[in-house]
Amino acid sequence: MDGAKTKGELRLTISGLPKGEYTLKTYHHLMEEVSPKLSYKLLIDNGRSQSTISVVPSMGNRMGNSEPTSISHRIRSGESKSISIQIKSDDKDIPVILNGLEISEIKI
Repeated sequence: MDGAKTKGELRLTISGLPKGEYTLKTYHHLMEEVSPKLSYKLLIDNGRSQSTISVVPSMGNRMGNSEPTSISHRIRSGESKSISIQIKSDDKDIPVILNGLEISEIKI
């Protein structure tokens, strides 16, 4: 994924994952500076459980050695084999950003 920016809400569904445990890592960075700082929620639903994570994206085009904000979360793919990801702002005019994501299987 190259990235997405939209106002209010972004939804993704990942399907076809074999049953197992995975690490989901998402990246969030906005090139322009905005005030007040943005924050939004990352909601993850695997059909059996839901998680909500607060996200404050990094901002600016001069990051130096800094890394963009990233969130890592352990997920489990079960019988439904689909994972729903929702990035949501309480304010419909606030942009939500997803620059990229990674899914890595956890070998047990």
